[in-house]
Amino acid sequence: MDSSSGIKICPALLTFLDLYHFPLRGQEQAEFMTERSVQDNFLGADKKNSPQI
Repeated sequence: MDSSSGIKICPALLTFLDLYHFPLRGQEQAEFMTERSVQDNFLGADKKNSPQI
């Protein structure tokens, strides 16, 4: 857990694993979280630096 800002934060991998094994919609949410994380971390930088048309 990271608490450098005073807020306890769970690592993304632990959250993914917890969600993935949750019986209702956990696997679906884990996959959504993974897709969103990839978009934000890798594709988000391109969107921020690209000019608006």
